Amino acid sequence: MKRFMIMAVAAGLALSACATRAGTSAPAANRNSPQATSPKPPVTPKAKATPRKHVKSEPKSCDPARGGTEGHLAQLVDVRVGAHDGYDRVTFEFEPPTDGQGFGLPTYKVASATPPITEDASGEPVHVEGTHFAMVIFQGASGVEFNPSGYELSYTGPKDFRPGFTVLEEARQTGDFEAVLSWAFGLNSASCWQVHVLQDPARVVIDFPHD
Repeated sequence: MKRFMIMAVAAGLALSACATRAGTSAPAANRNSPQATSPKPPVTPKAKATPRKHVKSEPKSCDPARGGTEGHLAQLVDVRVGAHDGYDRVTFEFEPPTDGQGFGLPTYKVASATPPITEDASGEPVHVEGTHFAMVIFQGASGVEFNPSGYELSYTGPKDFRPGFTVLEEARQTGDFEAVLSWAFGLNSASCWQVHVLQDPARVVIDFPHD
């Protein structure tokens, strides 16, 4: 009997110990305690944008255009400007002098011009609109014809065109003195001219391509 009671007491103590272990839970986490987190990657400062530099396009190198025959004389009778598909055009039209002697296409030269552009023969500066410039000079041509009774204008048209075309911004007469006729061209971009000589009537055609 005594042995049985000892065994019952031991069994009761064992059950109590198991209940105590089973009912014990892990201590609640402290809300105020720091939680483990993954380390954040370092913040790399953004690079400042570099301002874009505007690179100025290099001007084209255009070879001078020459033509005509030395000693020939001609009277300027018309100047025309026009815009076409892919190019702008200036046309100079000539007729023989009244006496008809020495008529032919006079020598000419088309070349780049650098401001200040001056008037022949005063040397006064002439303002021409545009960012690039060219000039044609005829040796032996004039819009004025002298005769025994005085002089007569063979060219009565405009001496300053401002069409504002794609390339040709302005065409302006800069001289008509002692049979030397000059016109300046103001261009909106670098354009290498193309010169054509036409007959019946005699014409010098200067084209300024758009590209």
